[in-house]
Formats: sequence, C-alpha cells, structure tokens
Amino acid sequence: MSKKTQEELMRLAHEDLDFLCSPESRSTRMKLEFDRVDRGMKDINTTVTVFGSARINDGPEYDLVKETCRLIAARGSDADDVILTGGGPGIMQAANHGAYLAGRKNAGISIELPFEQVINEYCSEDLVFQCKYFSVRKFMMTLRARAIIGCVGGLGTIEEITEVLTLKQTGILQNIPIILLNANFWRDVLPLHKMLEYRTISYADLDLFRLVNRPEQVLEILYP
Repeated sequence: MSKKTQEELMRLAHEDLDFLCSPESRSTRMKLEFDRVDRGMKDINTTVTVFGSARINDGPEYDLVKETCRLIAARGSDADDVILTGGGPGIMQAANHGAYLAGRKNAGISIELPFEQVINEYCSEDLVFQCKYFSVRKFMMTLRARAIIGCVGGLGTIEEITEVLTLKQTGILQNIPIILLNANFWRDVLPLHKMLEYRTISYADLDLFRLVNRPEQVLEILYP
C-alpha cells in the first residue's frame, strides 16, 4: 500500500471522498441523505403517502389509484396532503398522475437499485429525491404523513405496510389512518385471521387499518 501524500493527509474530512464513501462514514451518509430530503420538503406540512407496485402500468387498478389521488389532491394544497410516492412507475406513477391532473405538486422519493428505476414523469420537478438507504427512504415517506394508503403491490409494498402497521400498533404512529385499497387483494395477501388463530395479534389490531374499494371511501376517511 502506497503512503499517503502530504496533500491527502491534510485534506479536510468533508472534502475527502474516499473517507466519505468508506464503511466508517455510513452513518454520516445516512444523515446527509435524511437532511437533504428533509430540506427539499421543508415547505410541505403533511403528505398522503401511497405505497404500491411498480409493475402495474395500466388497467383498472392504475385508474383506481389515479382517481383516488386526484380527488385527494383536489382537496389538499401544495403544502397540505401532498401526494407522496416512491417516485417510480406503476402504482406510484398512478398516484403522482392523479395529483398532476388535479394541478397539485406531488413528490417522489426514489431508491437506488441494482436495476434501473426511472422517476415517473408526473412527479413535480422540485420534489424528486433519490435515496440509497431503504430505511431513510421509508422514514422520510412517513415523517410528514397524515395518512398512508396501501395499494396492490409485491414484497416491497407488503413490507412497507406491515412496518407502518407495526409502528401504529406500538403507538409510534398515532392517529394516522392506514387505508388499504382493494379489500380483496389485502385479505388474500395479509391473512390476519391466521395471526388471530395463532394468537400473535389481538382483535383490537384489526382496527389499525381500513379496507376500502372506492375513491369515495378514502375521502370519507380523510375528510369526515
């Protein structure tokens, strides 16, 4: 290993890219990622965060989410109840698309993946962010959430929804409605009755979320 030059030894820490990209600086990178997104969203008071599949790019499910988010955005503003997604294609795009049709700003927090994930065209240009760490991304997607909507999705969506359900169950997320859109899908992929049989949850835990099928039902929950 070659010796460090005098210039390298005297380099300030924040100018040393080798150090900043090293394993020892991982916690610093995570904080920087948090601070960067937080600053970019400083003018947003509340979000309605939408989780869903990247693989459904058209059809009834896409249209359902698009219309739901259009109606929510029309009731909100550019600072309140801002539609927030993972910024990608599929259901995420449908949600951003709906807000776009309502003429409202909307946000997308994408994630760096081994395969390409393109930011969908409907995200507001000044509210698009890229994260490396899933934990930071999920934290930022719930930080300002006034409500969370779970749509049809795969493993990532299931993980996101079960995590926020756990946070609500443990009292960390309080008074935040968790709305699961497409009741049949969620009954199939999240069979909580089996957990009841095994006594790993209580009947009260069934009140942690609401199952709905129509945009109007979502609005009734958000704007009673």
